[in-house]
Amino acid sequence: MNDCCPYFKRLISALLCVSFFMLAPPAFAGDRQDDISPAARVALVKAQTLIGDKQYGQAIALLQAYQKGGKSDRLEIENMIGICYLLENKPKQAAKTLEKALALDPHHVPARLNLAKAAFDDQDYPKASKNFAEAYAVDGEKNPEHLYFAAISALQAGDGARAAALLERLQQKTGGAFKMEWREALTQALVNENRVREALPHMLALTKSMSGDKKKQWQEVLLHQYSRLGMEKEAVAMVSELLETEPREGKWWRALVHIHLERNDYPAALAALHILGFIAPLSGQERVLEADLFLQTGIPGQAAPLYTKILAEGGGNDALNKAIIARQQNGQPQEALTLLERYAPKPLSAELSLKKADLLYQAGQYQDAARQYQTAANSGCKEKKRALQMADYMKSLALAYSVH
Repeated sequence: MNDCCPYFKRLISALLCVSFFMLAPPAFAGDRQDDISPAARVALVKAQTLIGDKQYGQAIALLQAYQKGGKSDRLEIENMIGICYLLENKPKQAAKTLEKALALDPHHVPARLNLAKAAFDDQDYPKASKNFAEAYAVDGEKNPEHLYFAAISALQAGDGARAAALLERLQQKTGGAFKMEWREALTQALVNENRVREALPHMLALTKSMSGDKKKQWQEVLLHQYSRLGMEKEAVAMVSELLETEPREGKWWRALVHIHLERNDYPAALAALHILGFIAPLSGQERVLEADLFLQTGIPGQAAPLYTKILAEGGGNDALNKAIIARQQNGQPQEALTLLERYAPKPLSAELSLKKADLLYQAGQYQDAARQYQTAANSGCKEKKRALQMADYMKSLALAYSVH
């Protein structure tokens, strides 16, 4: 019962907030500053000016002249060239250049992050996730965003298990500072792994922290999961609370209708649907459901006109059959015959032919009923034996009434 339907996986994915990772600049400060030669430092500053003017090709040409310098020079030069390629939307070239930088120093955090960005842009999401995670591991500052980006990349790769593990680790590290967008990503990962029950507390937290349309969307997701997991008590309590604060919000009445339907509580479902009809126009499906519920709860007098209206608007054979049943149960065989004559396709099918015979019998039109039962039998209806017996019986009734 832990599987989550594809629609809600897509909905949760659409709700996910993904921040944009910014490029990591070269390291000019700290211990590394003294290792960079003055000439390389000047070249890096000039390159940054060219990058600011979007002259990426010129910046690359300028920097390439310093690729054969000392280790620290080459490290920062390769990283900056990689940034230029990224800005030119050339992630493959960027990756090759940044890998050269990391070959010089695997612990160079800016180059590692930029390589992760290059992999992400190139849609190599497993590689992106690996490098974001490695950047977190070697970074003394332990920037939690790097773990988050590693998880987002894993989600993009379809690796929900890795994403969930990274985000659960992030939650342990940050505690009460666990951001809303991180919780959304963790919820997505858990749902993707069919760990829906574990995702429920996160969904609940999101309904409390969100606002506006996204809050309502998460509330819908949580309600749906309560319902489909058989958590009726939680579902009813939640929708009741929502209706106290938003009594004119149609989607909560719709949710209540579905909860009652899943509990087979048809009178309660009908009551909720009826209230919904006062708040907003019912959809075509909801109008059919309302008629069905009236019929199901033994109120055919209310169901019959609804089915008649549905028929007039183009309802098919299902609506016709239900309309006839409602009229029959309401003691209106003549009205049912009128509907049959008006809306049934001609010639009548064998089953509708038998239905017409039953209506004629109920209306007391025995001679016509006898002929119609014979017609139904001749057309090969499923209850041919009954049709023949009823034809003889109708002839006897017609004869008896003619004598009297």
